Order: sequence, then structure tokens, then C-alpha cells
Amino acid sequence: MIWKQIKNLVISPYIFGKMKKKGWIKLAEAFISILIIGSLLAVMITERRGLQEDFSHRIEVHQTSLLNLIQINETIREEVLELVDIPKESGEVGFPPVLNSTLSSINTNLIECFYKICAPGEDCLLEDMPNEKEIYINSRIISANQEVYNPRNLNLFCWEK
Repeated sequence: MIWKQIKNLVISPYIFGKMKKKGWIKLAEAFISILIIGSLLAVMITERRGLQEDFSHRIEVHQTSLLNLIQINETIREEVLELVDIPKESGEVGFPPVLNSTLSSINTNLIECFYKICAPGEDCLLEDMPNEKEIYINSRIISANQEVYNPRNLNLFCWEK
């Protein structure tokens, strides 16, 4: 049925050599309708992608600022460098308490984050990561202070609650 209408609108005027005004108007209406629907779909898709990118960017900014703060704080650096039993996750016994307290600045009712300290070059994933969520990971190497050279990889894992 639709094919017949398209054929009548587009092909018929050329086959029979006549130009029908009604056919051109209907063709223009169909074209404009398709443009409007396509524009609405494009706007909806772009808007949804923008929200996800905004959330990702916000988490990345929080992670970077927190890790930079830790990297320059001598007390936290010293606790990380003196840690003997690694790998160690935040919340475990023996995890540096000062480092654990920094998580309160990033953990909100929307974002949940955990640290894991490992030796550089070794696989450093959390034991209980959520499978169905998108996980954002950022890391820093804490290598030395004035007395100690003992490189550690500090990973920060975050996801949406």
C-alpha cells in the first residue's frame, strides 16, 4: 500500500509526463516529517550520551584530584610506603587508616570507591568488583620519600551505586 503511494507520488508524474501539484506537496510533507522525526531521535540520543559522559568526567575529576592530594601528602605517602603485606584493599585489617579516611570525600550516595595497594607490575584488581556496573579506575605510583624507596601502586576503583 505504501509502495503504491510512493510510486504514484514519485514515478507516475515522470512516466506520464504530467506534474501533479498534489503529488509534490505530499512528497514535501513526507520529507519534512522524516526530517522532524530524525532530528528528534538525534537530539534524544545525543542528550543521553552527554549525561553519561558528564558522569564519567565528574568521577575522573574526583579520582584525579584525590590521588594528586594523596601523592603530595607526606603522612599518607609514608603509610603507603611502610605497608608490608601487599596487595591490600581498603577496609581490610592493616590498611592505612589515614588513607581510608580520604575515601569519605569521594564516597557519596551516588559513587562508591575503594583503594587497592599493590606492587608495581602485578595485577591489581579488587576481589569483589560489581559485574553489572561500569567501573572507573585511576592509579598512581607512590615510590619514595626522603628515607624510603619502596614503590607501591595505589589504585582507586569507583562505580555508580
